[in-house]
Amino acid sequence: MEKKSYGFWNIKENVFAEAKKYQTRKEFSDCCGSAYKAARVNGWLDEMEWFVRPIVYNKKWTKEKVFEESKKYRAKGEFAKNCGSAYGVALENDWLAEMTWFEEIRKSNGFWTKEKVFLEAKKYATKTQFSKSCGSAYEVARKNGWLDEMDWFTSPQKPNGFWTKENVFAEAKKYKTRTEFERGRGRAYNVACKNGWLDEMNWFISPQNPNGFWTKENVFTEAKKYKTRTEFQKGCSSAYVVARVNGWLDEMNWFKEVKKPGGYWTKENVFTEAKKYKTRNEFQKGCSSAYVVARVNGWLDEMNWFKEVKKPGGYWTKENVFTEAKKYKTRNEFQKACSRAYNVAWKNGWLEEMDWFTSPQKPTGYWNIKENVFAESKKYETRTEFSDGCSGAYEVARKNGWLDELFPKAA
Repeated sequence: MEKKSYGFWNIKENVFAEAKKYQTRKEFSDCCGSAYKAARVNGWLDEMEWFVRPIVYNKKWTKEKVFEESKKYRAKGEFAKNCGSAYGVALENDWLAEMTWFEEIRKSNGFWTKEKVFLEAKKYATKTQFSKSCGSAYEVARKNGWLDEMDWFTSPQKPNGFWTKENVFAEAKKYKTRTEFERGRGRAYNVACKNGWLDEMNWFISPQNPNGFWTKENVFTEAKKYKTRTEFQKGCSSAYVVARVNGWLDEMNWFKEVKKPGGYWTKENVFTEAKKYKTRNEFQKGCSSAYVVARVNGWLDEMNWFKEVKKPGGYWTKENVFTEAKKYKTRNEFQKACSRAYNVAWKNGWLEEMDWFTSPQKPTGYWNIKENVFAESKKYETRTEFSDGCSGAYEVARKNGWLDELFPKAA
């Protein structure tokens, strides 16, 4: 559909002209979410008497009874499957957003194609509602830069030049964490990020440090128990993350560098080697030993000369996708290293043909041992990373109530 000019859907005549193309509200919403949202926000839907209601709901479904019924289920999907009539009434009246007891069911890797993300996003009036109601789809949209294409979201636009440092800080103080700030006011967050102001926002709570225990003094005391950064990260990931976020790791000069045989790969030598390459991929292929040392020591993010190589449109033919995929041992490695090729493979059903991928299976009952789950969780910094990286261990942790021990929630 042709993108309309700013303010086009604020004109009632335009909205009605669009709405008359459809027989039901659902068709209207699915096909032109921005016009539908304008109609809903302005209360025009009830004037559109040509819409046919596909279902006549039982009058017993008052709001009170719908909510009472919905509380029997863990997720919206369960509610819809088990009591479609009550779910339909809730959907029609926009009551689902009030049902905060529903758990979000995480979709498997590769589920959120662009088409599915957009279909999900059109259920909501604002980015904030989208983020809170379906965080997994929202994150995929944010990472792929699709949020700017979702022109149906209402968001009061600030004039050019509005985001001065003073205004950015005033806005940022409305949020408890950097993540909340980014989701709630992305433009202000981006300005803060570009200008290096985030580190000055010391009121933000770290998810790993909700109670303020990890002061600099306590972090350093903990860190001195370990010989290397890797030992520190594995031994106390919460303190490690606080140190990394605050830039304290470089002050911890007692850590020994991880080196290959002969001890040649000092930081200076690694950087000298890395500067011979234009991309991380070239670096990894050209000198894997130096690359591994850089990755283990967390130096890759400092190598800002690396460029991301983007392929031209239409590049990912089946042949090129398979050539790329054969560089990796597992689907997970493939997805992380070249997500564009992976998504094309998933969308076209080619993953099942890639029989060279290994899938390391754990023995039956392996994740029932708390120690194994905890050991696995220390490879990740957040619950989301843990879930994406090892869903089996994550699910056992969630069912047994261990997540709060592994990743304390913000106060």
